[in-house]
Amino acid sequence: VDNVDKKSELDGNVYTFSITANTEINATFKSTTPTPSTDKFTITKNTPEHGTITIEPAADAEGKYAKDTVITVTLAPESGYEVDEFKVDNVDKKSELDGNVYTFSITANTEINATFKSTGPVVTAITLNKSSQDLLCDWFNEEEGKRAFTLSVESVTPSEISKEDLEIEWEVDDDTYAEVDANGKVSAKAAGSTFVTATVKGTTVYATCTITVTKHEHTDVTYAKKDDSLHTMTCNDCDYTVDESHTTHLVFDGAIGHHTECEAEGCNYRTETVGHGDLVVYGEGEHVDNVNHVKMCDDCGYYETERHTDSIQTDATQHWRQCPVCNRVIVAKADHTILYRATEDGTKHEAYCSDRVNGEPCPYVGETTQHTDGGYATKEDDAENHYTKCSQCKALYNPEKHTPNPISGKCTECGADCGTHEHQPVADENGYYDGHCSCGDNLFFTVDEGGVLALTETGIPAECKLILIPTTIGGQSVTNLTSVLSNNSSIERVIVPTSVTVIAGGAFTNCSSLKSVVILSSITEIGANTFAGCGALEWIVLPSSLTSIHKNAFGTARTMVDTPSFTSVYFLGSESGWGEVAVGGTPASTKLGQTTTYYYKEGGEHQWSWEVENVTPKVG
Repeated sequence: VDNVDKKSELDGNVYTFSITANTEINATFKSTTPTPSTDKFTITKNTPEHGTITIEPAADAEGKYAKDTVITVTLAPESGYEVDEFKVDNVDKKSELDGNVYTFSITANTEINATFKSTGPVVTAITLNKSSQDLLCDWFNEEEGKRAFTLSVESVTPSEISKEDLEIEWEVDDDTYAEVDANGKVSAKAAGSTFVTATVKGTTVYATCTITVTKHEHTDVTYAKKDDSLHTMTCNDCDYTVDESHTTHLVFDGAIGHHTECEAEGCNYRTETVGHGDLVVYGEGEHVDNVNHVKMCDDCGYYETERHTDSIQTDATQHWRQCPVCNRVIVAKADHTILYRATEDGTKHEAYCSDRVNGEPCPYVGETTQHTDGGYATKEDDAENHYTKCSQCKALYNPEKHTPNPISGKCTECGADCGTHEHQPVADENGYYDGHCSCGDNLFFTVDEGGVLALTETGIPAECKLILIPTTIGGQSVTNLTSVLSNNSSIERVIVPTSVTVIAGGAFTNCSSLKSVVILSSITEIGANTFAGCGALEWIVLPSSLTSIHKNAFGTARTMVDTPSFTSVYFLGSESGWGEVAVGGTPASTKLGQTTTYYYKEGGEHQWSWEVENVTPKVG
């Protein structure tokens, strides 16, 4: 109890006392069983502050000692400290120390404890003359603070301890970048960062200094010729010197030749001038463009410019312009644009390039080959014959007499009009004309690729009063009915087929004799002025696809036709469908004429049907 042996005062294994201060109780136990036959024992020790405990000899591989082994215990206090207590198995053995050494023969498991106490003032902290320092590696003079500097202790805590009395151990963390000697001199080794630690010997008190090393570049240098092989380089900053081989290059002395000299500034090494020799022609590189090439001395780089003498070059697929002297391509290669032309005798054709190369025609001419049959064609100055047309060169060759068709008057071979046929429009069984002649030509109308209908030069004869807009002309569908019929005062009835999807505004304007129109197409609206000026209009058939009628469809700023003749509207849908058609922004119940009656194809109070299919309606 409090380091006093109380084992004899135990009552059995019980000890009783009255506490009067902070108390420390320690107990150890030993085995009551016989010691193993191996007779080996362990030694345990504490780890004291301000000193160490060393036990010799070392334990065996099991951490044990054989019985009767002589054990030497050495106590090593730090500087300024001494042994305070020393106990073996909790028994005070301080008085048995020989200096700081205790020796015994081990006969059982043993516990060793020691403490140390100060012998006077103790160092608790130190500072160095520098906490950081930048250094240069590859610096060759001894200027302080450049490649090396010396660290020292600046101050000690407590202050009554003199820094001169301290023994300092110096260590660098990474000696790749710097090194430190026993006197605190730090020297740079390589670029990088590390730190130096100063430790008060025998204590754990230390201080550090950060070291940053950068490489000194020898940039401010002076060169001086040494001999014909070497010059000496001297760094003006750090006095570094080294002998180096000359770094030579050729320098041209105009057209007369060139000489060799050292590139190092200040080194005056130079050879005599020699001639250039033969100049080499270059079509690429510096000083070369599409106007000039250069003739250059390969040794020193002296050059003279010379104008290209380019010409057009060709092969089977491309053309280009190239200088034959330097082989530079002046105009880039490009593929031929191949066309064909007939030979002088007209029996064959030849391939040629139609391009111009930098203003000049490409001279390429390919092989001569046979014409390829591209069908028949005619000549304006030859009405009796047709010719075979070459599909490649378009030449006309091999004339043959026309063979006129007795009905159409056209050549059965080439289709040309031989002048033996008189065109006449043909009416269908209901008397309607779509412009077609018995020969197949349409005399009234033409149609473009977009399906837009137009009139021929002859137009519609006045005697053809019933008009059926054609569904196709020459295989091209008619889809757009423009104003081709407007201002025609002769036509009386018109049928618009299902192929038409657009009826332009004004399509029937001023057709003053127009009595009826049958619209079978899927149009959705009737535009402004479509029927303006149609004062003779009696009835009209409208498609079920219709959704709106412009307020001016039958005249400017009107929704009604002011003529008593317009009596009937035949709707191809139902009565409810007609009610959804907007007329001038209002429902279709608005009258299109003063005395108009509405009939519906799909039931309703007024129903109608075809008297003649797609031609004439009838009520009921």
